[in-house]
Amino acid sequence: MSSILYGEDDRASINAIERGDQFVAKLHELTVNASLAAMIFYYIRQELALGRGVPFGAIFAGLQFRDISFLWSPEFWGTVLSRFVPGRTRVELLAVIIISTLLGVSVGPSSAIALKPRMGDWPAGGSSLWLNTTLDQLWPAQVNESHVSPSCDVDRGDEACPYGDWQVLGTGYLDYWPRLQRQSETMPESATISTSKSVRRLYTRARDGLYRNRFTLSTIQQSPLADAVTEIGRIWAFTAFNLEAIGLRRHFKYRREAKYHMSSALARQPLVHTRCINRTFVPGSAWDAEFPMIGSLDTYIRNKRQFPVAKDDTNTSRAIVERFVGSRIPRLAWLELPPSKFGANSIGALAIFPGSHSDTHVVYSCTMDGRWVPAALESR
Repeated sequence: MSSILYGEDDRASINAIERGDQFVAKLHELTVNASLAAMIFYYIRQELALGRGVPFGAIFAGLQFRDISFLWSPEFWGTVLSRFVPGRTRVELLAVIIISTLLGVSVGPSSAIALKPRMGDWPAGGSSLWLNTTLDQLWPAQVNESHVSPSCDVDRGDEACPYGDWQVLGTGYLDYWPRLQRQSETMPESATISTSKSVRRLYTRARDGLYRNRFTLSTIQQSPLADAVTEIGRIWAFTAFNLEAIGLRRHFKYRREAKYHMSSALARQPLVHTRCINRTFVPGSAWDAEFPMIGSLDTYIRNKRQFPVAKDDTNTSRAIVERFVGSRIPRLAWLELPPSKFGANSIGALAIFPGSHSDTHVVYSCTMDGRWVPAALESR
């Protein structure tokens, strides 16, 4: 894999440069207008010396051309309509005055725009990085227990495990859930997750709340790639700083921040899409669990923006629900959906909530679609 280090100019340095550029732009405007005035007066003196003369309204054109209103002044139109000057001389004089006037009123703003510095990234080199793994191990087509270290079976606070820093979900995300009773509230759309060498950002989208997104999604950068990009970015910053210290490079002191970027053509990250439907369960009644089939967005569009549903033909779902009948607290259970019917959506969940009556329960049947998607990684 290869990556590129980018730098950004320092904001304080940019402000200082902008103030200097304003002075330079005004100085440039004055010198250009002085040159144009000298040209106009030179032409007028030439015509007077040759005896051809110029209209009286054009005598002071070298002082008046800096204002665009000169083009509709009596002096200018007196020059245009004059009958006492040969036509060729009048046309040449008018051309000089008009061109000088347009240049005089535009050179100032044009200089300021041309000299204004623009914030942007500049490439500062790149590196290749190697991970001691294969692509199939890094982005497996199917995730199972073999991809998780046995040491991660119990939460020991190891940030390298999949559950690393999971407490953030409770304090930085789920604490906002009760507020969704009001339409003006919404869930946070990002949270920071720490690992051993990097701080990643979890992005979420929910269908409830203020924004009413169409899909419930979550995605986060993969920890091995995030750690590698962050570590190499740190090494690059250390190297650039040392080059400046010994006087070889001075670019680093003008940077606002350094960013290490990995292209989306090289990196992927997990994206999880979830959709739930709810039904009331009454013990002893005919009831089959139905799960959304969310594998194809084309199906969603053709089906009037609704995902089709399919029944779980096994008795697993019903057995789970009947097991928690009578419980007065919410219950959550995970189950494997039949791949023959749900394809890649092989993970399902049942959320069982006690109903208003003692013999009824509200059951949410949820399907999860997880896949790898191209994503650019950037370390700051």
